Amino acid sequence: MGKEYRIEAKVDYVTGYLRTGHFELFLNEESYSEFKGLSENEQHQWIKEGGNLELDDYELNDTGDITDIKIEVSEND
Repeated sequence: MGKEYRIEAKVDYVTGYLRTGHFELFLNEESYSEFKGLSENEQHQWIKEGGNLELDDYELNDTGDITDIKIEVSEND
């Protein structure tokens, strides 16, 4: 299979009552090679389009019930 890469890109702020966060995405070797060849602006666009925004600094008052649990397994040879 090959290596899997986790990309984390911090962001300065998130609007609303949120303060900071970061983008996360995982790339295989082929995609990572393509990513490395992009300009910084192109990398930023790739991260924004393909990444998931994770919140780092926020206040949580309540949550609803859990309705779904997903488990992801990644094997590398």
